[in-house]
Amino acid sequence: MRSTTCALIFLLLLSLAVPGVATAVAPPSYFADGWVGFLCLTATPPGSGPTTVLLQLNFDKIAFGGVPLGRADALFTYLGNNLGLLSPVLGNSPQKTCSLTPSQVVVMFPGATALDAVQQVSGSFQQLGFSRYVIYDVFLSATLLYFGAVNTVRGEAYQVNGPNDLSYAMSTEFEPSLLP
Repeated sequence: MRSTTCALIFLLLLSLAVPGVATAVAPPSYFADGWVGFLCLTATPPGSGPTTVLLQLNFDKIAFGGVPLGRADALFTYLGNNLGLLSPVLGNSPQKTCSLTPSQVVVMFPGATALDAVQQVSGSFQQLGFSRYVIYDVFLSATLLYFGAVNTVRGEAYQVNGPNDLSYAMSTEFEPSLLP
């Protein structure tokens, strides 16, 4: 009995620690305070052929002072030019086919937030011609190290499973001086 319990606990801990293995959840309410941009991509997930991916990039306006719109555009461009950073979620060799920057979204859809976007698109991304829909949420944060807190830019990726249904996929942290 004890070995069965230990094995079950081990499997539970392993499933919680492995990126991409998570329970599905509704989009977080904090998406409501974010700028949003989109990239259309082709990528090759392990074990399959090239697929079309819609990548939604969110930029939080509030956490730790927030990301201003100009910086959101700069980070959008940086991430769009460095898609390999997200290859664990997107797949190998991601290639851009179209883009809509946060500033363009503000002009085309005044008042639209990242939460509005996921609520509108999550149920119809396949009808729009995409096989997969991934959200990468970017926000300012602080990481505690042994010598104190260090400001970081953090990103969390979610795989969209269907209407208002997300699964956590991975997190990244960047030193702000390395980013635009």
